[in-house]
Amino acid sequence: GAFPAPRRGVDAGDHPPITPMRASTEDQVGGGEAWRLYDFIARHFIASVSPDCEYETQTAGFDANGESFSAQGVRVITHGWTEIMPRRMIKDCPLPTCVVP
Repeated sequence: GAFPAPRRGVDAGDHPPITPMRASTEDQVGGGEAWRLYDFIARHFIASVSPDCEYETQTAGFDANGESFSAQGVRVITHGWTEIMPRRMIKDCPLPTCVVP
């Protein structure tokens, strides 16, 4: 797919971002903390040029004898960049179907 165009931002003259130059294995990087750092940088870079995560929230509310109740759910439309950074992934948690007699 195509890279999404940046939506906003200003060139502040900072150094260019840290960009991985090639794919590497854990052994090539040196393992341990070096691998964790490489993995973080590579995932962050790939996520920054990946599609957006899209989701919708659902809210239901009702009143029972003067007491208000509400619940909120989430339905993921597309995981987008969160597929690359699983710790940031939003999970589906939809509201159950409610039938009012």
